[in-house]
Amino acid sequence: MPTVVSYTSASLMKMTLSEIGSISTIDNSMMLHHASMAETLINAKIAKKYTLPLTVAVPILETLATELAVYNVLTSRITIQKEHPWFMRFKNAMSTLDQIAKGDLSLVSVAGAVLAERSDIGEVWSSKQNYIPTFGEGSQEDNIQDSDKVQDELDERGL
Repeated sequence: MPTVVSYTSASLMKMTLSEIGSISTIDNSMMLHHASMAETLINAKIAKKYTLPLTVAVPILETLATELAVYNVLTSRITIQKEHPWFMRFKNAMSTLDQIAKGDLSLVSVAGAVLAERSDIGEVWSSKQNYIPTFGEGSQEDNIQDSDKVQDELDERGL
């Protein structure tokens, strides 16, 4: 079954790193396999913010998918050290992807429209989220009281 990718292509990967085309044992289907892995990661990261599949082309996702797919190809062939330029490109791509997933960067279509975030899910925040939970799924003997939480509660009540 052929691998289908939406954000990048084998030709974009070859344009990004022309040496890929000269690797005798890698063909377009293998490149698309690596592109599919990159797109799976991207989709997993952005699924909480955006409804998938996306119905418009998004240049930043094309760039990220291409960078990550080329990195996947390279790491399937060679060991890349932290100082290697492609390792830095990978780290930058992951950082950008994390910013998109957190909502710090918006997705913009090729037409210049900002994609709407999902409206069918939401996050629930608690004023006590930074404390250790008192109750868990284990036995009662495993339940603990966060001493900071107890003291903060007493302080809030003036006790």
